[in-house]
Amino acid sequence: MEGPFYRPDAPLLEAARSRPGGTPVFTLVRRQGERGAVLMFSGDVRSTGGEPLPGAILDIWQSSAEGLYSPGGAGGDSSGLFDGRQPPFNLRGRLAAGPEGGFEVRSVIPGAYRDPPGSLDMASTRPAHIHVRLTHPGFATLTTQLFFAEDPHLHSDPAEAVRPGLVMELERRADPADLAARGLLRPYFACRFGFVLAAVG
Repeated sequence: MEGPFYRPDAPLLEAARSRPGGTPVFTLVRRQGERGAVLMFSGDVRSTGGEPLPGAILDIWQSSAEGLYSPGGAGGDSSGLFDGRQPPFNLRGRLAAGPEGGFEVRSVIPGAYRDPPGSLDMASTRPAHIHVRLTHPGFATLTTQLFFAEDPHLHSDPAEAVRPGLVMELERRADPADLAARGLLRPYFACRFGFVLAAVG
């Protein structure tokens, strides 16, 4: 289930560059001066047999560091979490996995938020997460959410969506040469996840 913040019309992103081995690098940030810690989210897409799935489409959407989404989607009871100050499709986009099924996306660490908005109940706070919907011809569509280790709200998610296999470790990186190669002036955080798609038919 994609949930109330999903937009099926997110643009197909072009890779800004490629890493060694052909892994494409994309960016979800569309707002200059986007607040929050820089996040490099990488991984790969494979079949249940371990074969890479080049060209698999990852449709990614997430909140800002303030826990707000760019406009769009059904919203419903959660429409108060849309931020009209964000440009269209900020922190949203579709991207194609590279020749070995790999990808890397530059974003920011999303913020936790209370759902419904304005709730004073701490138990209504959703942990920070990234939404991903994956498609590839001949394989079942996979929609999931990924979380971050050490998030204080992991064990009280009101949506009950957290599973141990969906929690990623965050690694702080500050090597000057790495920062220079990425065009960054401050340390960033990296996380990685391997997706597995099941064949149909």
